[in-house]
Amino acid sequence: MIAFGVLVVMIIGTKK
Repeated sequence: MIAFGVLVVMIIGTKK
């Protein structure tokens, strides 16, 4: 799912 991928990217981006 693209939505799930975007969510993961957002989480990783905030964790950085």
